[in-house]
Amino acid sequence: MNNKTLLTRTKIICRFCLQVVDKAISLSENIRSPDGSHEITLYTAVADVVPELSSSVQSSTMACNDCIEKLASAFFFRKLCLKTEMEISNFAHRKGQSGASVRLCDLLLEKLTNSMKMEEQEEIEDMRISDFKSVENTSDVPEIEDIIGSIPEIDDVKDVPDLIDLNNLADFVSLPESHTKEASVPKNPLFKVVPAQPYVLKEILLYPCKFCNRALKTLSLLEKHMSSHVILQNECAPCPRCKFVIPNRLEQIHLSLHGNSLTCSFCKYKMDSKTFVKHMKLHYPQSYGANPVSKLCGICYHSFPMAFFRVHLESHRLGVPLVSSNNLKCQICSDVFDFWKLEEHMMVHQC
Repeated sequence: MNNKTLLTRTKIICRFCLQVVDKAISLSENIRSPDGSHEITLYTAVADVVPELSSSVQSSTMACNDCIEKLASAFFFRKLCLKTEMEISNFAHRKGQSGASVRLCDLLLEKLTNSMKMEEQEEIEDMRISDFKSVENTSDVPEIEDIIGSIPEIDDVKDVPDLIDLNNLADFVSLPESHTKEASVPKNPLFKVVPAQPYVLKEILLYPCKFCNRALKTLSLLEKHMSSHVILQNECAPCPRCKFVIPNRLEQIHLSLHGNSLTCSFCKYKMDSKTFVKHMKLHYPQSYGANPVSKLCGICYHSFPMAFFRVHLESHRLGVPLVSSNNLKCQICSDVFDFWKLEEHMMVHQC
């Protein structure tokens, strides 16, 4: 027998490090994860860590203990890295971030929070299970026979008339002394009989709003609420038909006036809508942008200064040609001036 044959019979050569060892392990054996959660064959670990060897090694291949330890460390380290990378990518997807921008402290805080919630849920479930078991095993619950046996029996029944006064029931039925009214009162000082107090509903005085029928508790709240209605009522807006500016509180009344013939509420004249617009300028000159120092004539609808308005109305009464404020004639020199220029001109004659 040569030396080569002796070597192969007594020693084993590791497939990975090519070292002669006394003991070796087949790749068909299983290895357990460091936390003991699962097992995996050595052949699967080799194919996972070094994919290039998956076609050249078999499940019957032998490996030394040192190579097996290195293989297990590399395999579980790779699994740990892949698991951590998966958690980071999922966390980044939930937060709408990229994997490189994820803060590890935020990820660790989320993991700790989730683990604490799971522990609390487990404690609650354990408490429920323990309470259920304690109820099942309790012997303090009385049986039905015991309850029925504790009912007091009537010792003696006297002659009972047709009508029984419940207040004098003790005159007809005698109960054992242990079940009398005095004996049934508990002796524990914690129990105290308190007479029922009548419940009196407190009267609440409310202040109603006359506009929206809303009720308020105090007068100050009502005044504050009414101010909103007053502001809305006093706001002005133009009429959609005649463009006349009126307060909101008079809008419905004003719209009811529109028709084939409108009547002025001040002078009782009837006119159509177009004439009504011009006529209302007499009563509300400021609403139409007229000069407040001038006044509108209700006959010819021309505006004149207040100092000249009476002169203009007199011209209508006498039937003379229309006199406007722009063609006033001087009574001395017969020159024509505007009203304001005429006043300056008259000062010349006074000199």
